[in-house]
Amino acid sequence: MMTRGVTQGGSDVVWRVLLAAASVATLAGCAVDQEKEVGVYRAVIDAGEASTQPVTQPSTQPATQPTTQASTQPGADQALRVLPLKAALELTVVRSERLAAEGEAYLRAIVERDRAFSAFFPTVSLIPSLGYVDRSGVGSSSGKNPRVDVPLNTGYSDLSPVREIANFKSSEATILSRRSLLLDAKATLLLEVAQTYYQVLRSQKSVSVLENSSAVSDARVRDAKARQKAGVARPLDTAQAEAQAAGTRATLEDARRDVRTNRHTLARLVSAEVTESELTDEFRIPVPVPGMSELLERAQRQRQDVQAAIAELEARRQAVTSAFSQYYPSVSLDFDYYLSRQSLPTAEDWALLLRVNVPIFTAGKIHADVRLAWSDLRVAKLNELTTRRLVTEQVSNAYEQLAANEKKLVELQTQVAAATEALRLAEQSYQAGLSTNLDRLSAQDNLLTAELGLVNAQFDRKLYYLSLLRSVGDLGTQPGKLGQDLPSPPAPPDVRTPLP
Repeated sequence: MMTRGVTQGGSDVVWRVLLAAASVATLAGCAVDQEKEVGVYRAVIDAGEASTQPVTQPSTQPATQPTTQASTQPGADQALRVLPLKAALELTVVRSERLAAEGEAYLRAIVERDRAFSAFFPTVSLIPSLGYVDRSGVGSSSGKNPRVDVPLNTGYSDLSPVREIANFKSSEATILSRRSLLLDAKATLLLEVAQTYYQVLRSQKSVSVLENSSAVSDARVRDAKARQKAGVARPLDTAQAEAQAAGTRATLEDARRDVRTNRHTLARLVSAEVTESELTDEFRIPVPVPGMSELLERAQRQRQDVQAAIAELEARRQAVTSAFSQYYPSVSLDFDYYLSRQSLPTAEDWALLLRVNVPIFTAGKIHADVRLAWSDLRVAKLNELTTRRLVTEQVSNAYEQLAANEKKLVELQTQVAAATEALRLAEQSYQAGLSTNLDRLSAQDNLLTAELGLVNAQFDRKLYYLSLLRSVGDLGTQPGKLGQDLPSPPAPPDVRTPLP
């Protein structure tokens, strides 16, 4: 038996010990390794490997660093001199705040899983109490005497094994769902970066073509003015040449504006100062392409949004079990061991209380929870079916766009060659007096239109290919292997695999 009846000084000692223990426990609870927490989702973002199993112990491998000619550490503001597409994508993975925000959602899912697992363990608490008893008029004592009790409490509160197991399984499925959504957000962002990257290159190429055409137009204006002054050309020829030159310069200014605005967008996406960086088009598309049925099968198997929908469906299924388990009895257990006790009866060293809660009438609350859980499950199933149909649509559209672009490229190359020859013949005819200046200007306009169309189609080819990678689920899953061991564009026309 313990010694009873501590003095007032002893009570002060007890309270000081309790205060020190509480301070230590508080400090220990606040000691969260922030770098380790961030490393949990950074490992997923930097690795990007597709997985169908929940992550229980995430890797802490260092982030992949972009290959550039300048520093690419997160937070560095040093401008990059040369920025290939691969480096832009890697830089986005390292620095993107959007991906980090998605990663925090994945981390919270892991925390919720740990919280669900903690329900299987009892709680342990120190619950000191201080009370006063009025003893005036009792014997020789008078006034209020303090009573200090220091019980050590452990136990369970409202424990239902079926519900806790279902909640734990649901949280594990949610982890997989959030992980898949994180990788899906990564693929979406990488495609957006690639589209902006090639939009900058497209605008720069258009500027180059328009600058060349503008120089030719200005030379024709000077030539027309000289001919008019010599009396061998009409004022109409000069006016037509000046109108065409002005129109070309206006289009050139639009293209230059597009370059500037798209560069600012690219800088925002990669979170780095790249407005003055040199963009190099080193990306090459391999051939040939797998069949449509194979692409569709791969997409349904490895698209991260499909995996997220499947995991969410499982989480909702476990939520139904958790809701229904409220009909089962639950148990609460409290065990108190008194380190010090001055209140009556002082002879008790411990106390045990076991409560069993059997729900009999809950006014329809449990029934409503079960109905809502079933509704969530049906919605999750519908979302899965919708996601699968959307994936099929995206793969089919990307495949068709890439195939049509291949045919278009062949025709545009023929058009540019024909327009170039037509302009040469128009120049010769004009010099010989066999055609008008309008014929020559029309031939130049046709050539400019054909060249710009060819430039756009060439960049569209790569963008359609990257869209195909995204729709199949390959973009962003294999760092450093962009364009390798991935779906390739269709073969030349008339060889494309038909739809199943």
